[in-house]
Amino acid sequence: MRLTEENQDGGDENELIQRNHVHRHIPWRPVILASSLFCVGSILLLIAGLITVGAIDAAYWWPGQAWTQPAIACFVLGGLSFMPGAYAVYIAVRAYRGDPGFSFDMIPTVQ
Repeated sequence: MRLTEENQDGGDENELIQRNHVHRHIPWRPVILASSLFCVGSILLLIAGLITVGAIDAAYWWPGQAWTQPAIACFVLGGLSFMPGAYAVYIAVRAYRGDPGFSFDMIPTVQ
């Protein structure tokens, strides 16, 4: 629970608890999509890094190709997934916490 000046000056604690626990409508579809993009992008970026350092043998999984081709593909797709996912997850977390200036309306919706 966050302490405010009112509570420190002897304000009513029940009023503070009620104000901090406002019921917020959470749009689950955009939050789940953002979390999915974030996770898929993180995994693809991790795979790209592991291919680059040689921990994953690219010749075994992609025969006849140099290690750079799958690493670049995973890096590009991972970056394209990670960036919007991380942005939307950041907004969702800040909106859930009730930080001023953030709301779930800032996350793009999916039709």
